[in-house]
Amino acid sequence: NMMGYTPVLGGQVRFVLLGGAEIGTDTLLRWYVLHVLFFPFVTVIFMAIHF
Repeated sequence: NMMGYTPVLGGQVRFVLLGGAEIGTDTLLRWYVLHVLFFPFVTVIFMAIHF
């Protein structure tokens, strides 16, 4: 909700993050995939680089 109040690009960023005008199934699916696939993948890559 804070993104909507950011000047200039706030409305567009909020729309992209939510996947529409309001929270719905697309929003939940997008954030679920991000947390289940993308974040662990990035964590593994960073750990491989570190060690």
